[in-house]
Amino acid sequence: MDPTVFISLGERLTKALITHDFELYQQVMDLPLTLEPRGDTSYTLTTADELRTDFDLYCDHIRLHEITDIYREAKEVETLSDDLTVIVCETHILSGGSRVVPPFTGIMTMHRCADDVVRFSRIQSSPDISTGPWAKAQSTKVGSATARTGTIRKKPNGGSK
Repeated sequence: MDPTVFISLGERLTKALITHDFELYQQVMDLPLTLEPRGDTSYTLTTADELRTDFDLYCDHIRLHEITDIYREAKEVETLSDDLTVIVCETHILSGGSRVVPPFTGIMTMHRCADDVVRFSRIQSSPDISTGPWAKAQSTKVGSATARTGTIRKKPNGGSK
């Protein structure tokens, strides 16, 4: 798979999250979607409702931190087959020109689906938004807002997010 597909897919993912466009988000994420947050238990989303719940939680944090850009810089590309590519990338999350969290390494798997559309099917090592750097940035920026976010919603498998 052409690695430039990652750039386009990543830009569409960012646009979906920044503009809270669930329809676009669904176009870039394959179900089942496995998410493996750093320092937390991995989980798999299997339905559109579960995807929506997870999407809404991330969008809540994006609005809270006034995120204006998320960009991913591919560091390594491993093509496992014509339909499966794994990208090691460095992710930058910005509010205006300032970093919200330090850049972090993630691994994103792209899969060519049955409808011949490429989507993400696995995301590894993104920070957990309730216990990782997001939460620390949130508590220092917003203070009491911590009680409103990250503790109300639950992961689809029942764990807290």
